[in-house]
This record gives sequence, structure tokens and C-alpha cells, in this order.
Amino acid sequence: PNNVSKYDTKYKKAVNLGIYSADLSYATLYDQIQDIRFYISASKNLAEDLGVMKAFDQDMIERVEYNLEEKDSMMSIVSEIYWIADAHLKETDNVVVSSLMLYGGWIEAFYLATNLYSEDIQNQALKTRITEQKHSLDNLVLLLTKTAVIDEQINQCITNLKELQDLFNTFNLEEEAPVLLEEKQDGVNVIGGKSKMEMTQEQFNLLFKLVKEIRAKNIS
Repeated sequence: PNNVSKYDTKYKKAVNLGIYSADLSYATLYDQIQDIRFYISASKNLAEDLGVMKAFDQDMIERVEYNLEEKDSMMSIVSEIYWIADAHLKETDNVVVSSLMLYGGWIEAFYLATNLYSEDIQNQALKTRITEQKHSLDNLVLLLTKTAVIDEQINQCITNLKELQDLFNTFNLEEEAPVLLEEKQDGVNVIGGKSKMEMTQEQFNLLFKLVKEIRAKNIS
């Protein structure tokens, strides 16, 4: 949050407001009360410059202070702050800022996940969650590609994400045979299958290195 004064373009402000939203969620999850205050303050500064102060009005700030030690309430408030900002941007046809916020938040959340896994490589649940992000990454690239028609600066975000896509595409995807999930009385059967993406330690090392590089470019 000490970097907030360095962000002097709409692009940097929007990306880092998304980053701060992910950091705010992380700080809330781990009861880092002082960090929550720092990230709220930094986010408020960026939101004011981007015209989304509706998400950080006096009522919202007071709710944050009142609920700082109530994790469940704070998680709900953090989510509400993001969606209020996002809704306001869409209402005012500011899809570029909305997309940049989403990009920044996704990169930061993915960085946090990979950083945690780098310290606990036996955590299979976290490993699975990381590989599952291939789907959200693909969707994010599609969204940003549409937005790039409006603003060419978005293309740099797409370039960064496509590097991650290229790495994900080297992972081994194992498809299980379709199985009968449900047999309904009306004679309609529901068929489904599962897929599992395998990631080697070498592949993870490359992924972690790349996401750190992308993040560093975003927050510098």
C-alpha cells in the first residue's frame, strides 16, 4: 500500500485497485487488522481518482472499522466493496477500468496462491486449486480481448496472461471416462465426466517465476 502514490495513470490505478482488493481479502482471511486499514486507505485513494468513491463512502468506512475483528462480516464487506465499485463502473460505461481491476485482482490472487504453495508443496488441495485456474484464465483472456477493442493498453494485460496460458498448455490433462451421474424418472439420463490437470514441480517453478514477474510489473 505504500506504493499508492506511484500510480499516476488510469491504467496503473485500476490494476492496483484490483490488486488491493485481493490483498484486502487475504488480510481479512488471516485477521491482519492493521493491514486491512492500510489496504482500505490505499484503495480509497485509488477509488477517488477513478471515480468509484461510492464503494468507499463514509458509511462503508465506518462499517469496516466496526467489524474489523469480525472475520465473516469483514469478508462480506470486502466482497460488497468490490461489487459496488464494479457495478458503478459498468453503469457509467467504464468497462476498461472494470476489466483492469479484474485483471489485477486475478493476478494478485493467483500470485498469493502460488506463493503459498511454494512454501507447502505437499498441499494437494492447493495444487489442484492452482491448476483449476486454467479455466478462469481462459475466460479472463476472452473478456480482455473484447475490451481491447475499446482500449489498446489492455493488450499488454492480454500478452501477460497469454504467457501464463502457454505454460498451462504444457500441463498434462487427464480425462476420465464419462459416467452416469443421475438417472431421472422421465427417462433423461445425466452423463458427466471429470478432468484432472497434472503439474510437475518444474512446471510449477516456471509458473511461479512468471506470475511473480507479471506482478512486479503491475505494482512497480
